[in-house]
Amino acid sequence: MLNTVETVILILLTVALVIAGPLMIAEGVVDIASSVASKAWNDWTGFVDWLYNAIDSVIFGKGGRNG
Repeated sequence: MLNTVETVILILLTVALVIAGPLMIAEGVVDIASSVASKAWNDWTGFVDWLYNAIDSVIFGKGGRNG
């Protein structure tokens, strides 16, 4: 009887690990991808701001709209 209970518990733990393991890995991958995408977006918006300011200073001169 004790062996049966231990076997059932072992099977349940194995199933839980088989299900939870890939989910934990996927969560880590999503976190990494999210931070990379966020950095890329921030870099892109920084570049667009710089480009806008450069064009603004060429059109309006040094004392243009943004200072």
